[in-house]
Amino acid sequence: MAFSKSGILSTSANIEPIAVRRQSAGQAHRRFARAAVSAVAAVSLGGCSTLGSWFTPDSTADAPTLQTRYLGSVAADEPSAVGAGDNILRQNGNAADAAAAMALMLSVTLPSRAGLMGGGVCLVRDAESADIEAIDFLPRSVANSPVEIPGLVRGIAALQARYGTLDWRQVVVGVERTALSGVPVAAQLTADAAAAGVALPPGERHAEPALAAVFSQLRLNGASDFYQGDVARQLVAAGVPAQALAAYAPAWHPAAHVASGNDQLYLAPGAAGRVVAASYNALLADSSAAGDPAARFRIARAAAAAAAAQALPGAAIQADQPTASTGFVVADAAGRVVTCSLSMGTLFGTRQKLAAPALYAAGRIAGDPAAPFGLIPVIAYNTNINQVLGAFVGTGGTSAAADLAAIAYSTLRKGDAAAVSVASLRRPDDTGPTAVSDRVAALNCPSGLVRSAKTCAIVKDPRGWGFAQTVDLVRQ
Repeated sequence: MAFSKSGILSTSANIEPIAVRRQSAGQAHRRFARAAVSAVAAVSLGGCSTLGSWFTPDSTADAPTLQTRYLGSVAADEPSAVGAGDNILRQNGNAADAAAAMALMLSVTLPSRAGLMGGGVCLVRDAESADIEAIDFLPRSVANSPVEIPGLVRGIAALQARYGTLDWRQVVVGVERTALSGVPVAAQLTADAAAAGVALPPGERHAEPALAAVFSQLRLNGASDFYQGDVARQLVAAGVPAQALAAYAPAWHPAAHVASGNDQLYLAPGAAGRVVAASYNALLADSSAAGDPAARFRIARAAAAAAAAQALPGAAIQADQPTASTGFVVADAAGRVVTCSLSMGTLFGTRQKLAAPALYAAGRIAGDPAAPFGLIPVIAYNTNINQVLGAFVGTGGTSAAADLAAIAYSTLRKGDAAAVSVASLRRPDDTGPTAVSDRVAALNCPSGLVRSAKTCAIVKDPRGWGFAQTVDLVRQ
C-alpha cells in the first residue's frame, strides 16, 4: 500500500496526490483588499454582493462609490475558524481549501470538539461537475488498542487534494502560526472545559507551541507525516498501532438525498442521514402544521425519534443529549460548497494528552449510538435551475438532525429568513444558551448561490458563540 507525500493513498480507487494548482493575487492587491474591508466593514453577517459582474457598485448619497466582489460565505462554531476560511478565500483559494484550513484551525482553538486525533464527516459540492459527495474520516477503533486511529488529517488532506486549488502548505501555514502565537480563549472552549472538568492553562490567550511543531511537520512533509513519518513515530511510541495508523484511509460515498419537487436535500449516508430525511418528509406531509415554528420542530423531533428507534433498535437515544461535535459551512463564488461536522467522540476525547506530541486522543465514536446524530452536514440543491439553495450543519446534540430538518424546511419551503429560522424556539423552554444542546449554522440562497449571490444569507446559531460572515473583496 503506497502513499503520496500528501498522505493520500496512491491507488486508482482513491484520489490523486495534492497538485500545486493555484492562482495568487499580488501582495499589494491583497493588502489593499484587507485595508478596504477593515475601513468599510464590507464583510457582514448577512447578505452578500451580486455576481452580475466581478465588481458591483454599492453607493450611498454621503459616501464614495465602492465596488464589491463576492468571494464566499463562512460560518463556524468558533470565530478564529471563520477567520481562517476568510483568509484562504482572500488568497484565491476555494471552498475546499478554506474548509481544510477551518478544520485544522478548530483543532487549535476548540480542541474539546475537534482535534488532529479526531475526525468528521463532510459533504462537498463540486462546481465543475455539480456532484455532491460525502467523505467519512471519523476515528476508528482497532482491536486491543485503547487509542482510536485518527482520521482528521488524512480526511481533510483528501478533501483538499480532490477539490482544492491551493498548495497544501498555503492551507497549513496560517494554522501553524496561530498555534504558535495563540488566540483569545474561545468562549465555547471555556464552557466545554467547565462541563468536562478540564483545567485550561491560565491566561486570556490560548497557544499550543507543541501543536505548532506538528503543523510545521505537516506543512513541510505533507499529511503523510502524521501517518508514516516523524509525527507517526511519536504517535506509535504513545500507543497508537503503527499498522492501523499507516493504513488509515477516508471513505468517499455518493451523498444520499431526499427530494421535494426540484429541490434536493443532500445528506451524508447512514443512520443520521436517514433521520434527517424522515424529519423532512414528515414536514412535507404535514405542511399546514409545519407553518407554525413550534409545530414544525415538534413534528420534526417526533419523526426523528421514530426513525432513530427504527435505525438503531434498542439504543437509548434521548432528545437534546449533548454530543462533543462542532461544524462549519463554507461556500465560494464559483458554487463550491463544503459543510463539515467534526468530533473528538467526547469532550476533550479521552481527556488525556498523548505523551508526544501533545495531542488529545479521541474518545470512541463507533460504539456510541448517539454520536452520529450530532454530525449532520446537509446541502440543498435545485435541479431545475442547477443552483445551490443552501447548506447547513447541525452539531452538538442528538436533536441536531431534527432541528436542522425543520430549519431547512422553513427556509426552503416556507421562504423564511435564515436568521429567523435558526433563532426560532425548538422547544418551549428554549430560552437560554444551554436549554438546547445542538447548534445549526445555515447558508440560504433563495435565488441560487451563483445566479444571485446577493440573495444569500449566512447565519450562525445564536445559542452558541460562533460567527458567520460574507466574504467580499472591496475597492473604491
